[in-house]
Amino acid sequence: MREYTNVTVTKTTDPSLPSFDNTRLVAINTCPTDGILRYTLNKRMSYGGRAMALEAGGAAHEVFAAHRLYHIREHGVGAYGLEPSRADEIFQSTGRKLFGTERFATMVGAINPDEDARTQRVAFSLTALYTGGFYDDPTDKKRTVTNIEELCIAYMDRFDWADELPIILNDGEFVGIEVPIDVTLEYTLNDGSIERYRFIGRADGLHWKDASRSSLRIHENKTASRLGDAWEASHTMSHQHTGYMIGLSAILGREIRNGLVLGTALPLPRAYNLNGISRVPVSRQDFEVIDWFDWFLHTVHLHERYKNEPTNAPHYTHSCNRYFRPCAFIPFCASPPEDRVGMIEEMHTEVWSPLHETGEPTDE
Repeated sequence: MREYTNVTVTKTTDPSLPSFDNTRLVAINTCPTDGILRYTLNKRMSYGGRAMALEAGGAAHEVFAAHRLYHIREHGVGAYGLEPSRADEIFQSTGRKLFGTERFATMVGAINPDEDARTQRVAFSLTALYTGGFYDDPTDKKRTVTNIEELCIAYMDRFDWADELPIILNDGEFVGIEVPIDVTLEYTLNDGSIERYRFIGRADGLHWKDASRSSLRIHENKTASRLGDAWEASHTMSHQHTGYMIGLSAILGREIRNGLVLGTALPLPRAYNLNGISRVPVSRQDFEVIDWFDWFLHTVHLHERYKNEPTNAPHYTHSCNRYFRPCAFIPFCASPPEDRVGMIEEMHTEVWSPLHETGEPTDE
């Protein structure tokens, strides 16, 4: 039986409400102990190494954002009927917001007007990689600057957004690149009580679906060690895409039910045209939207039950070796309950939110 009789979604006006992003929701469902320790208490087991997969993925995502932005510079005048000066203002202001003033100036400085359009686009976008702070780790031969560079060049040669530009609204106040999502879900429960929670996130892109500019779809970039049928199938029902569609529909006041998942393998395989780059269209029907509302509330209730007593949260042991590596919290879970409180106090604190302007973790 469903726990609620009605749910509404509106733009958030009360930032003090409890907030949940997709990463946190998935982590709680994967294992409540892991999700609450990592994303409610913001704890990590002490470690000395770098999170190379996250770092490399973040570096590539900045190139993808720059690639989207440059298409506005190239095609904004013709596609949106903008005056050249206004198109440049939108390009400049969005670039400074995404990358910071000095870094963006370096990226613009990489554009050589004597080169062809592709060379200019690639030079601008790759400078986001070169200025982003990512550097090679001698223990990781796969996630290197060179491999990320090759991946990004192949991506830019494959995907042209001239007919599917990022959306521009309110004379450039809203641009569909790295779009923050912050909406409030209000549930009317079966007993008549009301519960309100925020859903937050950041969509990589919000683009027109085609040159007619009659419908929108979200863009989500993913980097993975391997692509294939199983990877593509994982997005058929992914709650991340559903949640972003719901959130952006509420923010814009228009229904969005389509998305495009853009996968790139790192490193690229030799035959990358076959299995190194993937384009997966996704769509959602009414029943899938309802499924997401059910899943969100179920997860929040699980979280609320154990958020103040993580030492008693369930251990989903089938997830201890997820993603082919052991969970970092196994030493915690395998310790006697009376020892766990002290272990939490000794853990490393690392706070992250998708609404941070840089989208990167920050230490506190």
